Amino acid sequence: MTEYELLKLIQEGENIHVEFKKSTNEITKDVYDTVCSFSNREGGTIVLGIKDNGDILGIAPNAVDHLKKDFVTTINNGEKINPPLYLQPEEYSIEGKIILVIQVPVASQVCRHRGRILIETTRPILISPITPTWYISYMREKAVAISSIKSHVFN
Repeated sequence: MTEYELLKLIQEGENIHVEFKKSTNEITKDVYDTVCSFSNREGGTIVLGIKDNGDILGIAPNAVDHLKKDFVTTINNGEKINPPLYLQPEEYSIEGKIILVIQVPVASQVCRHRGRILIETTRPILISPITPTWYISYMREKAVAISSIKSHVFN
């Protein structure tokens, strides 16, 4: 992603595929809820160091490495995110401020954060309890989405 593309993404604001998180000194729990939600829907982009209204706060320079390490450790922990996801935040500098971008792909199976299934709408929503009807419908939708992505990428 180029700086121009990132600025455009920020200017367009949050939507079902883009979330901004303040997270200037530490990663908050809602970041992981959003990762799980995006992976259970259509994927998405999380930008750390940005307020919900698009104001660029940046991440404290002395916290960047800690935030990256904390994110990767948590996202790979099967007790917190199941199945574990292997994602790496990318570091960017915008207007002299450091931000982190996390690209979340569509998961091939239902993702849970601390045992809860979340789906991204305009905000993550908790799906509980899971009914067989919901699960079958959801998996069909996911299969169609994955098939569409594969045909777009490989054709």
